[in-house]
Amino acid sequence: MRVVGSVEIDRPASEVWAYVADYGNDPGWRAAVTQMRPSVPGPAQVGVTTHEWLRLLGLTFRTDAIIDRVEAGRLLAWRAHDRQKQLQGSWLVEATGLGSSRFTEVVEGGLLGLWRPARQRWHLVAKLQRPSAGVASQPG
Repeated sequence: MRVVGSVEIDRPASEVWAYVADYGNDPGWRAAVTQMRPSVPGPAQVGVTTHEWLRLLGLTFRTDAIIDRVEAGRLLAWRAHDRQKQLQGSWLVEATGLGSSRFTEVVEGGLLGLWRPARQRWHLVAKLQRPSAGVASQPG
């Protein structure tokens, strides 16, 4: 499965980056995230681990991830693997004008073990809930 979402933001890229690169802010802008605990507070750094609790489809999932790559002010990449899922993703912030920017999030991966049958339901829900522009979901 691959999900890509992008949004134009009426703020300079440096401000957007400062906000999204601090995992402590996640519950404030990622609607499904109920808790986020980075191993090191503040701006994202390579090697920092995160412990996220996400509420999706009426279920709560915990995801433990590690940050693999950071290009300060621009790009963050992470990966997570446990018995339920194998995921990787990235956040990209790009300037689109003097005081505006684009934020793009990519999440790839799949469910493992007993969760595999739920994949079909997730694909259907993702297709029904996605905005008409800027988001794509493909079976994986």
